[in-house]
Amino acid sequence: MAQTVQLQNEQILKNAITKNPLAPNIVNVEIIPTELPSRPEAIEAPSFQQAASEAFAKRPDVQEMAINILNGQIDVSATRNALLPTATLTAQYGSVGLAGNQSTFTSATIAGAPIVDATGAPIPVNLSRRLR
Repeated sequence: MAQTVQLQNEQILKNAITKNPLAPNIVNVEIIPTELPSRPEAIEAPSFQQAASEAFAKRPDVQEMAINILNGQIDVSATRNALLPTATLTAQYGSVGLAGNQSTFTSATIAGAPIVDATGAPIPVNLSRRLR
């Protein structure tokens, strides 16, 4: 398996270097690395107690139960808040007055031209008497 991966990586490198990786002078070329890969550092295996405690802490069903408990506490808090009394304050302001009949004065026009007196001031007309 390692040799197959090495041959695949060589072919990828040939594809990147040349325009035609299937050329007869490129197909049989072997790529030799100049540096050998380094071995990874040894990892110390954890003790059984450490491995068991880590596995228990990372179990999805335990994490799900902890989240469900937290959600239950939030639900209890929301229900307690919903049971508290509420106070609503509403205000309204209105003004009503009795002033009687108001006379509305405006200037009158005939054929679009205003009616004026001798001084040129418009003559006011009482519309409230005309509308009755």
